[in-house]
Amino acid sequence: MAIVELVRNILDTRFDALSDERVDDAKNRMIDIVGCAIAGANASGNSIVLDLIRGWGGSKEATILVHGDKVPAHNAAVMNSIMARSFDYEATGPSPEGEVADRTVGHNCCTTDPAALSVAELKGSNGKEIITSIILGGDIAVRISVAGDPGMSRGFDVTGTASTMGATAVAGRLWGLDENQMVNAFGIVVDTIAGSFQGIMDGVHAFKLHGALSARNAIVAVELASKGFTGIKDPLESPAGYYTLYSKMAYPEHLTRDLGKVFHAKGRHKIHPSCYGNHSTIDAGLDVLRQRDIDIEDIAEVTLGVTPGSARSNLAQPFEAGDSQQKALFSMRYSLANILMRKEARIEHYTDEYIQDPKVIDLTRNIKLEPSVQSENRNTVEVTVKLKNGEVITGHAEKQRGYLDNPLTKEEIIDKFWKCVDFSKTVSRQNAEKALAMLENLEEIDKISRIVDLLVV
Repeated sequence: MAIVELVRNILDTRFDALSDERVDDAKNRMIDIVGCAIAGANASGNSIVLDLIRGWGGSKEATILVHGDKVPAHNAAVMNSIMARSFDYEATGPSPEGEVADRTVGHNCCTTDPAALSVAELKGSNGKEIITSIILGGDIAVRISVAGDPGMSRGFDVTGTASTMGATAVAGRLWGLDENQMVNAFGIVVDTIAGSFQGIMDGVHAFKLHGALSARNAIVAVELASKGFTGIKDPLESPAGYYTLYSKMAYPEHLTRDLGKVFHAKGRHKIHPSCYGNHSTIDAGLDVLRQRDIDIEDIAEVTLGVTPGSARSNLAQPFEAGDSQQKALFSMRYSLANILMRKEARIEHYTDEYIQDPKVIDLTRNIKLEPSVQSENRNTVEVTVKLKNGEVITGHAEKQRGYLDNPLTKEEIIDKFWKCVDFSKTVSRQNAEKALAMLENLEEIDKISRIVDLLVV
């Protein structure tokens, strides 16, 4: 069974077998996730979850970042994941490489990496152990994604499906499960998988719950398996296993191809907050502004040209006054209006104070979205701004930052971390600087708790 080969790779791979590049990938992901969790500490809806977790109480196993509460590890992972996802700014992927590089894998890092942080703190793990776990967990999540059709074909969000399996690999590795226990953990966690894509389309808080519950369920499954609880014997390929339930098609050969030789570990690090589907729109707007400094009072009309596929996506929905922060994160019209008005895309621009500005709402309503771009690259966008004096400026974008062929630099990832810290106004810059230095040298850290202790108020 493929699951046995996957499990053996998870348990047998040693830190020394990982290349320096992959180790750097893991450290970059953790810097990104931690920064975004700090930024999302007090985002819309998060206080509700925090109050519930505080009310539940329980063993003091792991830390909720920023807030400092010590709670059961699975609940710490829930809160840290929700915070990291709050502005849809965190690293996505990891990116699949090789012949599957064009496949979509969604937001796995916001599940696997917070799960690793919580379990590593509970178990007293060192830096090498957490690096190894998130590389292996991300790799498993990618393999499970690309061996199916993670394009939400049945309405499931991959953040609630393949991410759960990746987090199980992370938690099981750090927990020290044996082969039989790890197979059982995967078998148990299949019974918990869920996550509707509808939350994104409706612009509700629940869009960020999938990854958080995936992290929780993975940790619970691992703990159950460690005590002898049993699960589905073949969680992936059995008649009612993962692929039967969550994928219309399966390509099982991708599960183990180059297993142990190729590790899909490189995060897709975002340069802008909000859904990746907005980023070409933002960049095309910036292309307009590079050509002409525009006052929005001088705009007569704006046309947003996208591919037919993008025009049918939830990102093409109208955006109106009173719409939620979550809906703004997944709106091409809002993202373009924000860029034209404010000349940049900052985290605070996706908070209610900025979203509900009457001027940006009026400009959003004035954007005409057309399926006028013919391109094999779905991300291709053309923005045409017509001024009241008759002048026309056209902007173009098609290659989003953060993908394998256009990655962020280390300096840009660190700059993003500081933007998150400065926006949050919670963790002191002094402590954030110390924590960042440790994250940059994560393989040298003896206990993860040394970093976590710096990231609370």
